[in-house]
Amino acid sequence: MSSPRYAPRDFAVLPLAFGKSEVLDWREPDESWGPRENAQLNASMLQHRLAYWLLHFNRADGKRRKVTDVAERLGLPYHRLQKLVTGQVVMQLEDIGHIRVVMGEIVDLWLLDGANAEIARSVISARMRNR
Repeated sequence: MSSPRYAPRDFAVLPLAFGKSEVLDWREPDESWGPRENAQLNASMLQHRLAYWLLHFNRADGKRRKVTDVAERLGLPYHRLQKLVTGQVVMQLEDIGHIRVVMGEIVDLWLLDGANAEIARSVISARMRNR
């Protein structure tokens, strides 16, 4: 197995908080960064949001679920999901597609940022209350 190009959590100021905290501080780009590093930072932010909401959404009914339970629900190997939600490996479009098939269109809202994120949070909260 080849070495990964990068670990998404390495772009976080606190890498161990990747996927666990809704708000995460990110490394600031500097003059040495090129388009690739900027793209990786943005991809890392997307993966973090998806990881956070995936784990948060699965606790919405008040029951604490282990990552093994979430992995079983999604039909993903535990070790793969664990590495995805902690930012140790890069999430692939296939992973997102698989999560979306199981979880539904709410995944689209999880990926929003900025002003759209406020609307998304309201919609997600309402859906979680109505389950």
